[in-house]
Amino acid sequence: MTNAKSRRGVIYPYFMCTGWHARRTNCERKSMFVPDIEAAVEDYYRHVQIPEAP
Repeated sequence: MTNAKSRRGVIYPYFMCTGWHARRTNCERKSMFVPDIEAAVEDYYRHVQIPEAP
């Protein structure tokens, strides 16, 4: 995880591939904004159903 800073000094948290950032891998995944990931996880869990015990 890293923090990017805007021109106005606002800090935004991002997940990024450290191998790509260090130029050690050919990872093509773009950086992902943490609030977007959190929203996607919340959306996923809205659709998960735990089966009843037998």
